[in-house]
Amino acid sequence: MDFTTLALISFTSLLVYAYYRFVKKSLNVPPCPVRPLPVVGHLLTLKADQRPQFQQWRKECGDIFSIYLGSKLLVVINDFDLIKETFVKRADDFSDRPVMFIDEVSFQFDFKSQALEVSQPLATHPYWERTLTQVMHSTYCLMLNNKTGQSQSIKLGPIIIHQHFS
Repeated sequence: MDFTTLALISFTSLLVYAYYRFVKKSLNVPPCPVRPLPVVGHLLTLKADQRPQFQQWRKECGDIFSIYLGSKLLVVINDFDLIKETFVKRADDFSDRPVMFIDEVSFQFDFKSQALEVSQPLATHPYWERTLTQVMHSTYCLMLNNKTGQSQSIKLGPIIIHQHFS
């Protein structure tokens, strides 16, 4: 087999892989604002401050859309009622989702005071604290249950929410 044939087969295989990885798989997920690039996904379209970009994509795609960070799919939910529906009412369906870096950074559980500390940017929704408290209690109880293997619910103390003003 000569080099040209091998290069053609490799290139065709890469195209088929990219097609099935990004096009066929994306039929079962929320819409993407722009077509993701193979291997890097939407990383090249994101800026240092993603908030304006996400607001623009929310206007284009609605309250739920998906982006690819590299080859990882990330579903973005922009509505508090949908967040509550997803993580409180249907928590069992979404409790086995992979832990992302931001989850590890944003949540700190103090076992001594039984308090969950959440670092959260200032939200503009008038009921964000109550909704966020319900979501975090439910999500963190499920995370603890999954990590410890316990089947009973865990009672948490207060949730301390830190606001960051920019």
